[in-house]
Amino acid sequence: MTNLIKDVLLQAGVPENLIKYSLNTVLVIGIVFLSYLADIITRRIILTGVTAIVKKSRLGWDDIFLEKKVFHRLSHIAPALVFYLLTPIAFSETPFLAAFFKNAVTIYLIILALLIINSLLNSIVEIYQDFEISKDVPIKGF
Repeated sequence: MTNLIKDVLLQAGVPENLIKYSLNTVLVIGIVFLSYLADIITRRIILTGVTAIVKKSRLGWDDIFLEKKVFHRLSHIAPALVFYLLTPIAFSETPFLAAFFKNAVTIYLIILALLIINSLLNSIVEIYQDFEISKDVPIKGF
């Protein structure tokens, strides 16, 4: 794959000393595009489908999950995973860039996991408050 891009860049007139940097730039743009495509698929297709199912269901707790954006935050995992999985493949010749991008995506995934857990816990608190026992035994302190 990288050899094909190198050949195209050479034919386009990019000097040989800039090929490595140009190749990395093209690969980053490609990975960002594929991540964006994964984002579109998860948000517009899957998230829209989940939202439609939740709105049609008679259960109240799934509406709370939707209101607290649990599903919305879960949809951010797919593009990050695409970026995470493609980085080592794309940057096999420059391991320091692969490590940098993998670490950046790992930090993003950790922050995203914390946001998902926060939304989930807020949803559970709101669901619990609908029960009669919540007046005697509050859960929010936990």
